[in-house]
Amino acid sequence: TNITSTLFRRRRLLQVVAHTPTLSFRTPPLRSSPTTIAVVGDVGQTFNSTLTMANIYSATFPLVTKHPISLLMIAGDMSYADSDPNLWTSWFDLMEPLLTQTPVHVAVGNHEIECDKVTHMPFVQYEHYFRNPNRIEPVDIQPLKPAYIDTLEGQSCSAPSVFLGDYSYGNSFYAFQHGLVKMVVLNS
Repeated sequence: TNITSTLFRRRRLLQVVAHTPTLSFRTPPLRSSPTTIAVVGDVGQTFNSTLTMANIYSATFPLVTKHPISLLMIAGDMSYADSDPNLWTSWFDLMEPLLTQTPVHVAVGNHEIECDKVTHMPFVQYEHYFRNPNRIEPVDIQPLKPAYIDTLEGQSCSAPSVFLGDYSYGNSFYAFQHGLVKMVVLNS
């Protein structure tokens, strides 16, 4: 199909109990077209997070700005859930207006290292919520060793400054094209 970058698509998602609203999205710019990308990190769930996301959200509309944002890149430390799955839910609630208008790509940060408190598998929530492009192989993650878990802040199994485990493939690294920009996301 010959699709231009200004084409809006509409889809209706059905839920078991009720219908969701009809949502729109803009296709990515053509590879020969310039684009505007917003990059943000350490989003969290604070009053300042709300202001930041509101500013980015308003910059996605062509009527508000001459060069609307066509992609949001979150450079890690998204929800600060620290192994509490309910905080991921509240973060997605905070982000919903932006996520329903703009394509979003994410990179893993140290706050996404959070692990399951029973199995001690790290990156469980991050791998659950995100499916990034160009997955070469299924994720390869090993459980954390008990000696390493003891070094974590308050033994909360999240957000160490230095990760001594193994996290390969899956959403660990990927690349994609967006307009004139080739994005490469690496997990170091």
